[in-house]
Amino acid sequence: MMVPMDDHLLTASEVSDLLGSERLEKLHDCVERAWQRWLVHQDYSAASKRTRATVVSDYIVQEISRAFADDGDVALKQKYGALNMTVAGKMVIRFKKFRGRRLRTSGISTRTRNMFLRQEEVLDGMVVTHLVVGYLLDDLEVATEKISMTCPLGGDNLWQLDLGTTTGGSEDGGIVAPINPGPSDDQDPIIRSTRPAAQDPAANQE
Repeated sequence: MMVPMDDHLLTASEVSDLLGSERLEKLHDCVERAWQRWLVHQDYSAASKRTRATVVSDYIVQEISRAFADDGDVALKQKYGALNMTVAGKMVIRFKKFRGRRLRTSGISTRTRNMFLRQEEVLDGMVVTHLVVGYLLDDLEVATEKISMTCPLGGDNLWQLDLGTTTGGSEDGGIVAPINPGPSDDQDPIIRSTRPAAQDPAANQE
C-alpha cells in the first residue's frame, strides 16, 4: 500500500503530544548514554567509522530496550537488522546516525529502507508515521552535537524535532523545525527553519 501524500503523516506537534516529555527525554538520554558507552572503550580508538556506528547502534538498542521495557504503549521489534519502536500503533521509530547537518541518514538501498523513507509501509493495515531518532557528532567526533527526531519523506525530511532541549525535563518537548515551513506549521512548539545558509560541509559523513 502506497501513501505518497504527507497529509497522512503526523505533524511534529502531534508526535510531541503523543510521546510526551518523559518519553522524549528517555529517547534523548538513551542515545546519549549509548555514545558515552562508546567513549569509555579506549581499545576502540582505532576502529573504523562503520564499526563505531555499528557498536553505538547496538548500545542504543540495549538502552532503548531497558528504558521502554515497561511501557505498555511501546512495542519493540528487530526487523532486518534494525530496531523498530512502535508507539500506540501510530508511529514507528528507527535509530540512526545522521550524516550531515540536514539530518539525513545513509544505508544500503533496500526495498524496506526505501519504503520506510517514502512513508509507504503500513502496520496491520493501518497508515503509520515513520520516524528516525538519530545523533549528529561534532566536527571532532568526540561528542554529540545534536540528538533529534526526523520525519523522512523521500530524499529529505518533512520536519525535525530537537530532542536535546528535553534533557532535564523540558516541558515543550523540544524545538520543532519543519524543513519546508508553511501556514499549517505556524503552531507551538517554536518553529525555526533548518535551511542551511551554505552547502553542508563534509563533516560527519559516513
